[in-house]
Amino acid sequence: MFFRVQTLPVYCLALLTTVLIGCGDPAGDVEEVQTTDVAAANAEAAASEHKHTAPHGGHLIPIGDHEYNIEMVFSAEPRELHAYVLGGHAEKAIGLELESFDFDQEDDEGNEVEIELMANPQEGDEDGTASRFTAKGDAIPANIKSLEDLHGHVHIEIEGKQRSGDLDHDHEEGSDHKEDGNKGHQEGEHKDGDKDAAPAEKAAAPKESATDEK
Repeated sequence: MFFRVQTLPVYCLALLTTVLIGCGDPAGDVEEVQTTDVAAANAEAAASEHKHTAPHGGHLIPIGDHEYNIEMVFSAEPRELHAYVLGGHAEKAIGLELESFDFDQEDDEGNEVEIELMANPQEGDEDGTASRFTAKGDAIPANIKSLEDLHGHVHIEIEGKQRSGDLDHDHEEGSDHKEDGNKGHQEGEHKDGDKDAAPAEKAAAPKESATDEK
């Protein structure tokens, strides 16, 4: 009579034993991997890959917790500095009922110069709103020769709240989003401008003809 020996479970048991011993410390104790550790590592990896592309070729300033972006675009000729208000994915233009907002240019000594960006509605903006704001000519400090010379932050009112964001020049493709810790964020909770911001105290300037840089 012949007996058929089932060897596969033995091999699997040996392999499992080898893995467990190899993952332990020199004393042979097995280190336990917590589920929370795995989740934290996955979240960190996802955050590092969370990038958006500036649609006008500028640099993005994240505003809020993945809610909005301000894209800064500089033109040497004509001498203009544009700020485009975008949704959380940096895709949809967000019209605001603002007359202006400021970009605070910072120097190496910590001094600030306010650059007032005036409402400059572009095609597609609803009447009384603007998703593009512009400073021209002498309103831009003379030492700014390119976008790389722009260092500072913005202050802007959106949905009745005063918000701010720092310009961080990112030379990799796209731009990282940085959370400001105002509230928790889960995947898919971006605001992409499904609704326009609440009216602000100042009325938007009338539309003027301006070349849209896209």
